[in-house]
Amino acid sequence: MNSVDMRSTFLLVALAVPFSVLVTGCPAAETSPSTGPEKGADGSTPAPDAGETATDGGDAGGGPGACEGTGAKDTSAYTWKKIPSPCEGGNLLGLAPDGPSRFVAACGFGNTATEGIHLSTDGGATWAKQGMFQNHKPGRLRRASDCSIDIAGLGPENEKLFGIDATLPNNLKPVVLVGDKPGLGIAREVARSRDGKLIVANGDAVANAVVQMPGGEPVLHPNLHEDAIGGGATASEVRALRIVPVGNDFYAAGNKRVGNSDGPAEVYLPSKKTSPDYHFAALQLQPDNESGRLVDMHAWGPDSMVAAGYDNTFKTPLVYVCKGDPYVRANWRQVDPQLFERTIPQANSGIDAIAASGERVIVAGSYLTKGFVSETTDRGVTWKNITETVSPGGLNSVFDAGNLDEGRMYVATSTDVFVFGP
Repeated sequence: MNSVDMRSTFLLVALAVPFSVLVTGCPAAETSPSTGPEKGADGSTPAPDAGETATDGGDAGGGPGACEGTGAKDTSAYTWKKIPSPCEGGNLLGLAPDGPSRFVAACGFGNTATEGIHLSTDGGATWAKQGMFQNHKPGRLRRASDCSIDIAGLGPENEKLFGIDATLPNNLKPVVLVGDKPGLGIAREVARSRDGKLIVANGDAVANAVVQMPGGEPVLHPNLHEDAIGGGATASEVRALRIVPVGNDFYAAGNKRVGNSDGPAEVYLPSKKTSPDYHFAALQLQPDNESGRLVDMHAWGPDSMVAAGYDNTFKTPLVYVCKGDPYVRANWRQVDPQLFERTIPQANSGIDAIAASGERVIVAGSYLTKGFVSETTDRGVTWKNITETVSPGGLNSVFDAGNLDEGRMYVATSTDVFVFGP
């Protein structure tokens, strides 16, 4: 069982719902070069365009004013450093900064004693479990362009959205924003756009999603596919395993559902049909006879992004890079998995997460019970295994990776956290 399967199995145990953390002290966005294409539709390998730049939004949503700047920062002196995990054998499912030395972390399944929200005020050297979240079960942590943090998890009374007051120096206080919303099922992903739209999606078993417009009430939608606009009953499902806000729009990565099994990998793009700004158009990337899961996406802007995950058919990493109009299939080029054969074992391997710092883009994943990190600095033309650089002696299975701020990024395994920074 690969780590994605393991994670899905564990997440099925708890009904995931979102929380929100209000965090201050975030930097303005910066610009970074785009990750270029690797493998074209004709099998050729085009060279990257020199000097190309794109708006950088990191995980936070792209464009000027985005909270997470990942480019245009001199990171030549940065190194990978291990910090203690607050989870102590559990799984760290997200890490977010609040300035250079303050972190908020979500610990999930694996250790009931550490499960919850944790705060560090000394750069991760020590952690304090937040007692006011004693009965909350976090899932996935996401950081929005306004520096707020949303976490999928379980509230004590099945609440769907919590705000966390982070203004106190050493404590995080929960504030209920949205109560129970029956019918959502298990929420596996949450995203917030720059103008304040919120999507909480199931992503795996059903297509249900809760949408809240700025100033409005949360509304449950059975399907966010554009064919469902106007009540279309035969619309395809949107199985968004990762949703990325880019400005005021949402982009997503996932896969089709064929019966009870994974189908071909898909990306989901903002609908061009008349809609209230949150429906998706689906673009299938794999052939009909193949199966995969795109579990993470990084967007520099609306025409420059990378999506990655697992190729279930060939048991290899699955990575697509887009440059240009994302609605055109030919602009999504698959990174040849043969490039990874020289860097990682191929036994049931795949990508679990993406992070970026300027030209440097890493994909972090797992094979069997071990983890790996591969890096490209030339927009996907070549790849280098940096696992031993990140962690001499190797890594356990990877569960998360992401951008922080000031060009920092992190990789989290089932036991440890590694931060790339000064």
